[in-house]
Amino acid sequence: MLVATLLFTALSWMIPVVRTPIHPRHQHTIPTSPPINQTPSPTPLSFSPLARPQSKRIFHILTTLITLIATLSYFSMATSHAVLYHHTVVHTPVSHAPIRLTHDIYRQVFWAHYVDWALSTPLVLLDLALLAGLSGAHTLLAVVADVVMVLCGLFAALGQHGTGQRWGWFAFACVAFLAVVWQLVVNGRRVAVARGGDAGRFYQALAAYTVVVWLAYPIIWGVVSGSRRLSVDGEVIAYGVLDVLAKVVFGAVLLGAHMVTPELGVEVGGFWANGLNKEGMVRLPEEQENGG
Repeated sequence: MLVATLLFTALSWMIPVVRTPIHPRHQHTIPTSPPINQTPSPTPLSFSPLARPQSKRIFHILTTLITLIATLSYFSMATSHAVLYHHTVVHTPVSHAPIRLTHDIYRQVFWAHYVDWALSTPLVLLDLALLAGLSGAHTLLAVVADVVMVLCGLFAALGQHGTGQRWGWFAFACVAFLAVVWQLVVNGRRVAVARGGDAGRFYQALAAYTVVVWLAYPIIWGVVSGSRRLSVDGEVIAYGVLDVLAKVVFGAVLLGAHMVTPELGVEVGGFWANGLNKEGMVRLPEEQENGG
């Protein structure tokens, strides 16, 4: 499913769009529109992202990058190129003897998870921010809090077991996570409700889904890295399932809804689509209809 989503979204924006009509060489007059009785009926390609201009492919590009980053991350872990070994010394008392046994325990830490999350989760937030129409300031705060959350999680995973390092960094990560949730649930929902329509309702559903899935990450971390009650294999499986839900399913739902509901579209012009020769702007569908 990951590969299918990646190929679909990549093709949706990599194929160039022809904006000028092509006519026969010897044709001298070009009608502005076909006669009413000759108007072509819409084809499946008309509703495909392949037919959209570059300025309207922001969701497809972001989803492509999200799945691409996740693919590279899991490839690096599968080939053992993104693994650290965290050393912990455990002292076990011996019954009926004044001695303690010392054990050196080395546990794998897949740091590629954290690189993946630091790069891909801000793109997920950008998807949601554009969908809701969130301001640039609130979007920046959400992205920065998200990166801080991931880095604190990495520092916690590498912290000394049985000390304040591990749970101290974990506490900072939880605070940053609450800041992200605040931007999505409070500020994002307020803007989406004001926008109304299908876009507002869809944002609320997708944001709620994202928050619920993301909430499982710190729970898994506490079981895996915090208390070490789950094996490394269980950790990989748990995070793999969550990543599929948070990225592949998220992207598939977003792009699927975007294809069938034009109201969800966002047009990003200016530098994004045309380079430096035009002024940058982000236009929502209702602004396009009003000519603003």
